[in-house]
Amino acid sequence: QKIKFDSDALNLKDQNLPSVKLAKELIEQNPTSDYVISVISNMENKSDVEKLTESENIKSIFSFNNILESYSSDELDYLKILIDNENPNFFSNKDELKYLKNNLIKLHELNLGPISKNSNILLKKIESFQNEQDFYKKMQILFFKDFEELTNLITNLGNTDPNFYEIIPEYYEKRYISENKLQRFEVFPSKDVSITENLEKFVHDVKEFFPNATGMPVVQLEAGKIVKKSFLIAFVISISFLIIFIFILFKNLRLVILSVSCLFIASIFTVFFMIIFEIQLNFANMIALPLLYSLGISYPIYFIRRVKEFRDVDKVIQSSTPMAIVFSAATTIASFATLAISNHNGTSSMGILLFISLTMTLLSSIFFLPIIYKTMFDK
Repeated sequence: QKIKFDSDALNLKDQNLPSVKLAKELIEQNPTSDYVISVISNMENKSDVEKLTESENIKSIFSFNNILESYSSDELDYLKILIDNENPNFFSNKDELKYLKNNLIKLHELNLGPISKNSNILLKKIESFQNEQDFYKKMQILFFKDFEELTNLITNLGNTDPNFYEIIPEYYEKRYISENKLQRFEVFPSKDVSITENLEKFVHDVKEFFPNATGMPVVQLEAGKIVKKSFLIAFVISISFLIIFIFILFKNLRLVILSVSCLFIASIFTVFFMIIFEIQLNFANMIALPLLYSLGISYPIYFIRRVKEFRDVDKVIQSSTPMAIVFSAATTIASFATLAISNHNGTSSMGILLFISLTMTLLSSIFFLPIIYKTMFDK
């Protein structure tokens, strides 16, 4: 239960690549940028689309109609109130200039070093104007040049031009509306769907209303299901052929059970180390598990063949057979382990998992197989 299947293909790539780092940063700032689900609907089913927003896993829905709507927010409305020319409290009055002069005089008299010095300089510059009107004029030019254009721009922010629809490119409209007037709605998640559990909940909530929904989250999740299903089929076929092969080889059901038990023990230890080192399954390292059985079964076969030849487990242990098995396995393990140093995360994880699984199979054949053999046959 602690081992999950990571269906995010981005995690398979070299995490030190600038492109991957940038993609991770963009997704971290906005997890919805690459994880959008598209649903196709007509106006009759618009109520089903609106129901999607009731889910806690869905943040918002975007459609072509949203482009034509005027934008509104509390912050923008408040800004428009502030710049309203009819608001008498927006501009400072002339009395505040006298208040500023008095404060500058007080600061100069306090002898606060550079502060008092700069206050005196500013006071002299203000007094250098022949009259207050010149001062106001200079300040208006400095701070309020083209201010009226700016206020008009802000006032019109969020308002959609009546002719806006006519300037929208045709190719952009076709991305959202088909020729038979079906509409595409983009559904955005409210949680970080790079986490498998959030991804599953997000896709489930959308597909509950729209089974034909598509997009990266759906493709990613369904691809993971296909890989897991394929693995189970490969696992069953691999085990079936191994059991048939071992039975033909030894013609003894107990020896078949003995050989398979080594693989079972190795599987338990492999899962144990995967949990310890937090190794998750992905598209690449899934291949390591069928190889665990197809390659790992050779070590019990070597050992059992020698036991049948010597007719004594202790003689086999004292012979060169265990070391021969170790060296034979070491060449295979070392060849696969070199994949672990790859910069590609998928290839690296496959090498690490193959190293762990084959090593556990070897240890199981060397240490546990003799014990189990004595328990089953030396009575």
